[in-house]
Amino acid sequence: MSAFIAIRFNPPLQDKYDSLRRAGKHAKVAIAATLPKLLVLANAFIIDQRKMDPKPRGYHVARK
Repeated sequence: MSAFIAIRFNPPLQDKYDSLRRAGKHAKVAIAATLPKLLVLANAFIIDQRKMDPKPRGYHVARK
């Protein structure tokens, strides 16, 4: 469930998912492939004791 939300609202994870889908991967495979990236991201925030910035600097969020 967390992967669905992350793919929808986190631009880097959404880009990862989109690139996997363009490469021909099935939706469930692409979702499962984004989970490790999401876990590494969450672990980094916990270790650094910081909160997620919803709009990181330098990342353009315009979508089609």
